[in-house]
Amino acid sequence: MPTFASAITCIDGRVLPPLIDFARDRYGVDAVDVVTEPGVDATVPELVDDLTRRLAPSIDKHGSHDVVLAGHEDCAGNPVDEATHRQHLARSAAALSTALGPEVDVLAVYIHLDGTVDVLDGG
Repeated sequence: MPTFASAITCIDGRVLPPLIDFARDRYGVDAVDVVTEPGVDATVPELVDDLTRRLAPSIDKHGSHDVVLAGHEDCAGNPVDEATHRQHLARSAAALSTALGPEVDVLAVYIHLDGTVDVLDGG
């Protein structure tokens, strides 16, 4: 059976390839299940129940224990500067981690449009 990690990110297709490559390399998995929502790095606390429900098949059926939460440069859904994205990501990763419990690790990352992925502090 293939191995899986999970990711939550914006709908922006420019960030999907570097995010998936990053998660596959970091966790040594075969596949990455992706949940998308516009500007999600700013809205996780308000959407945490919905996002947890949407992640359930990945966690329960695919055995994913690692979730990457990604914000990105030039986001139309959350048009703020990089420092603010990083603040949103820290707050949102904490809310998601609490909701998912200790059996799932949540890692926050910021993706630049050149494909560079920065792991936020604590990861």
